[in-house]
Amino acid sequence: MCRFVALLLLLVLSGKAAACSCAEFGLSSEDARAAENVFVFRLVETELLPSSNGEPAFRVKGRIRVLAHVRGRTKSREIVYSIHDCCGIRLETGKEYVGFTRDNGQHFEGTSVNVLPIWGSFDRSTADSLEAVLRGNEKIEDAFTYGMSEIHQIRPPPLPCPQQRKAQR
Repeated sequence: MCRFVALLLLLVLSGKAAACSCAEFGLSSEDARAAENVFVFRLVETELLPSSNGEPAFRVKGRIRVLAHVRGRTKSREIVYSIHDCCGIRLETGKEYVGFTRDNGQHFEGTSVNVLPIWGSFDRSTADSLEAVLRGNEKIEDAFTYGMSEIHQIRPPPLPCPQQRKAQR
């Protein structure tokens, strides 16, 4: 019995801790209504930022194209975000998102508190749901159930495309 307890204790103490806690997790209806700038954007280009400490890189800078100004008039043209499996978010190039910011700089820090994925594209139904949230008539988690869970799904990147062999002459 003592050997079993000693082995169990050794295993517990030798493993790495995998838990993390995020200071912010998910966009609330109140945060959405408080945002001075609400805009729809498409992520058009991303670049992995190099790590300065030798650790794996997990910061991404993305160029965005603003498709619609819902409230305010943002100057943002870049987003910087983390793809780390602890507190990171998942954004895909070519996909549309709603941004909620209080400031109006050329770039903003994207988190699950200020970015919401859109299912498909920004159409009349999505615009009506967003308007209902901003007016306080609907909760964001009811109007955008898909986006609330999708932003947190950090999946590994897809495999690279197969190389095509050049025809030999």
